[in-house]
Amino acid sequence: MLNFSSAWFTIIVILALLRGLVEGSTDNNPVVNPCAMLGLLQVRDAITIAIGLAGDISVWYNHSNVELNLLSPCSAQLAAQLPTRSDGTPKARVAIFRPMLEQLTLLRINNASYVQLLTDFPGNASLIVYAGVNSTIVSKPRSFLVPYGRVPEFNLILQFENGNLTHLLWENENCASCGANSPACVQGSCATAESICQNATSSNATDTTTDDSSPCRLGINIAFSGTDKNNRLLETWYQVSQVQKFSLSNLFLNAKTALLSGLDQTVQNVDQLIGG
Repeated sequence: MLNFSSAWFTIIVILALLRGLVEGSTDNNPVVNPCAMLGLLQVRDAITIAIGLAGDISVWYNHSNVELNLLSPCSAQLAAQLPTRSDGTPKARVAIFRPMLEQLTLLRINNASYVQLLTDFPGNASLIVYAGVNSTIVSKPRSFLVPYGRVPEFNLILQFENGNLTHLLWENENCASCGANSPACVQGSCATAESICQNATSSNATDTTTDDSSPCRLGINIAFSGTDKNNRLLETWYQVSQVQKFSLSNLFLNAKTALLSGLDQTVQNVDQLIGG
């Protein structure tokens, strides 16, 4: 089991299914701790990043005040203000995974993982993505559980400059599939109604589904922009921008061979909680 010195989240196991890897490709990045110093990376290196899942968006900010600065999820200051259960165990969780530079990557979290999140953060949960230390690169927090339901899909761009990770940027989908004025529109992404996700007779049932096409199962599509340490352009962000009107998750899950101009693809699944 991974043991991080700042592991204030309950760890979620990552079960990775790698698809379409180019024969002979090599990952030369040995860093597996998301709260460790980031090195210079090149195409085919993997980078360890983490997704924190907790309550209201404000929890990620200094003194839980959105008018102040975001805190590093690797810091003791943020750990001290995260919510706990009555027995003192943390409610927050973290998913740790290693996308490979210039591979479109899909992270999926199954609905069984939502059961405890729904209990701990009913109708109000957010996530944040981060990597590195001194200073940690942190995305803006995004809501994925809201009173209306669940946001099933996000697109995240990892931006590099000469091999240095510089930004973690959410691609704004502008609620293209549900409409900007719809109650399902949440920070530019479309949510699935909770009544659909809680229907025990449906394949979307919260505690039983393993259906990869479930509209209730959280997925985060990872793409890349900028340049690696060899000044090679990272261009998968462009593929994301060109297919925004479609579901990238469905493109991944329906694919039998490499899609999007032959780009390699990876599906990573989060299917088990530890110590939940």
